[in-house]
Amino acid sequence: MEMFVSSSEFGVNSQAAIDGLLGPLGMKLVRHCNRGPMSEADLLALPSHYRALINYSSHDVFSAKVMDHFPALKIIARHGVGYDSIDVRAASDRGIWITNTRQGAGEDRSVSDLAMAMLLALSRNLIPFSAATKAGAWERPLSGDLDGQTMGIIGLGKIGKMTAKKARAFGINVVAFDVVRDERFAAECQISYVSFDELLAAADFISLHCPLTDGNRAMIGAREFARMKQGAIFINCARGQLVDEAALYEAAKSGKLSGVGVDVYYDEPPKGNPLLSLPNVIATPHIAAYTQATMTGMDMLVVTACADALQGKQPQNPVNQL
Repeated sequence: MEMFVSSSEFGVNSQAAIDGLLGPLGMKLVRHCNRGPMSEADLLALPSHYRALINYSSHDVFSAKVMDHFPALKIIARHGVGYDSIDVRAASDRGIWITNTRQGAGEDRSVSDLAMAMLLALSRNLIPFSAATKAGAWERPLSGDLDGQTMGIIGLGKIGKMTAKKARAFGINVVAFDVVRDERFAAECQISYVSFDELLAAADFISLHCPLTDGNRAMIGAREFARMKQGAIFINCARGQLVDEAALYEAAKSGKLSGVGVDVYYDEPPKGNPLLSLPNVIATPHIAAYTQATMTGMDMLVVTACADALQGKQPQNPVNQL
């Protein structure tokens, strides 16, 4: 029995554990040689006998047509949290489980670490200071403080909460916007819920941590950047489609934003993206969750989900219900 994963990187650090789980069940993992996200045509070109598919890239296109290509398919296991490239309704109609790794892999720790690392680097101008010093300069202009500043977190889910805890440890005041409020957590961590527009106006630093839905695409655009403080820092470690990238570029280029940290992009990889040309932008290649511990945890979650589904059990972290 074969399972397909759209990456040759999958399971590199957890091969022994994967083999130990799959071997006794008579299951085999088939890896795809990496060459970027898989389009609908790429997936339709695969053999049709697979019963489990591991969705490694958030941009692999799992349409209804793709699902019909695999008549024995029981599960599409997302190696990550976002599943906007998967037609969940089509999967449910066909009795196919969709799962992700929203619980149990440690993504909240690794993603919040990167958001805070970007904030620290941008507020203290570490990258230009390092480059100038290496080039022989000895200039020491003043940079910003964290203590006493205000951070606005859009999306106070698991990752947003961990980011808030770390921000509070630096003495940063935190305000948050979310459609679902956890008043107990807010009280314990001294966090204030505010409206979306109030957050934009109040925050010195803004960090996105919400999932992508049909209703929040390009939720941050020219209007939203105009409402932010002059010189604010903006960080996106969530989804590129949440932001109007043309408006983000203008806000960063004009100085409306003093710094931008981006780990995700509308198109990935972001070839030719003008954001990458700006000196006040830190750009990373969608690696927020790419730590050894988190990736190993995600590997085992998706493999276990596939094994459960193929044995007729409900897998962990289901996105849909059958």
